[in-house]
Amino acid sequence: MKTNIYIIILLLVIQTFAYAQYSRASENDTLVRIGSTVITTDDYLRRAEYTIRPPYCKGDGGIDKKIVLNSLIAEKLIALEAKNKEDNIYKNSFFTDFIKGRKEQLMRQILGYTEGPAKVIPDSVEIKKEFVNSCRTYKVKFLITDNESAIKASDSLKAGNSFEKLYYDIMGNDSLQSKEIEWKSSEDNNIKNALYSREIKKNDIVGPIEISDTTSIILKVEGWKEQVLLTDKDIRDRLDEVKEKVVEKKGNEIYSEFIQKVMDGKSLLFNKENYPKLLRATDPYYIISSDKKKESFLDMAFEKPGKGLISENIDDIKTLPVFTLDGKAWTTEDLENEMRSHPLVFRKKKFTRKEYPELFKLAVADLIRDKYLTEIAYKRNYDTIEYVKRQTEMWEDASSALFEKYKLLANADTTGKSWMFNIEHYMEPLIDSLIQKYSGIIEINTDLFNKIKLTRIDLVTLEPGTPYPVYVPSFPMLTTKNKINYGRKLK
Repeated sequence: MKTNIYIIILLLVIQTFAYAQYSRASENDTLVRIGSTVITTDDYLRRAEYTIRPPYCKGDGGIDKKIVLNSLIAEKLIALEAKNKEDNIYKNSFFTDFIKGRKEQLMRQILGYTEGPAKVIPDSVEIKKEFVNSCRTYKVKFLITDNESAIKASDSLKAGNSFEKLYYDIMGNDSLQSKEIEWKSSEDNNIKNALYSREIKKNDIVGPIEISDTTSIILKVEGWKEQVLLTDKDIRDRLDEVKEKVVEKKGNEIYSEFIQKVMDGKSLLFNKENYPKLLRATDPYYIISSDKKKESFLDMAFEKPGKGLISENIDDIKTLPVFTLDGKAWTTEDLENEMRSHPLVFRKKKFTRKEYPELFKLAVADLIRDKYLTEIAYKRNYDTIEYVKRQTEMWEDASSALFEKYKLLANADTTGKSWMFNIEHYMEPLIDSLIQKYSGIIEINTDLFNKIKLTRIDLVTLEPGTPYPVYVPSFPMLTTKNKINYGRKLK
């Protein structure tokens, strides 16, 4: 039951451009300062734009902007006040593990950027080729099949058989499926890379293209329509987008090579006797409905502090070695301790009980890969980067404020009351008292604030394939007030 990590890591998808984008942000974009705590314009926009705002501040007008600012300031004040309490969230081991995991995920993303896209020298010929292709919307016929059948299909195509014959051989009398694919569409990146990074002719067969661990797709290009970019701005914007995409693709390849060197020679050997026991213990948690998973998360967050997701089921096997990494045995408890700050990430969102043993092994291997990458990031002092500290603090304060809100409402009479009632009658009196207490250290850069523009678009931003896929904390529903009559101007 040996798993070679250096094979697994080639499938890693990195999310590094978020860091690259914000690392270019000005250091002089402080919007609010509350003592040593700051809210930047970047923080403001992400909390307002990359998650769903409540109806009372969903618009793009001045009142909405002020409610958003008041909400973010209120969150910081509640978190600041909570630090002095005996029962604050910082004493909750689940919280500290969560923050540690959040910070380390960001550190790995910075490592991914510095060892990937940052090292790419853009190829003008490749960019020009993809720019031309990016104006195409391809019309394709497609066949989705398992990877084993895809190999046979490839051999059939090489032997001269038509796409149509291949389709009917596999799918029977089902009608041929077709669709249109745009450069900016949400299609799988492997599909878009295959279509847009090379010269394509009518009736070309593209693939098989692997789109998951078990599934591939084969395309037949029926033709395309061309989009005409009319203005210089449209052309410049598209060139920038194409350049970023090409750099990202090349950067991912370079980073995968970096990881392969880091993991070269390392291997996992799963214990034949104890690994099945671990699977039986974890099966009830991982092969359950998403609603039950959500319920388990909330229980652990607020009612069972410090308790791991699988600890209820592993008491009898905690001390048993379940795998060996480079000659060192790991017990179930060792694995659980790592999972407290790095939840397992499965390669597939939905899977059967039959697929579970192999997917669990891959998830463990990915966790160990990330452990080695995190060690490199610490050695490079990425935890001291201002961006990392600021984003970590954002998650700390958002979580702390949410925890305080939970405690306050848990002790209040909220039965049958609307959330607007609860905000106005329970949260706002608290916030008013905190503003009065801390007004002397609140500074607001009104010039920067007046330049901010919001949209009305609902958006939830995720980073798939990471231990913590939610990009920013949820919007703090703490106040509906739209007046900023406190603090002083930040110069």
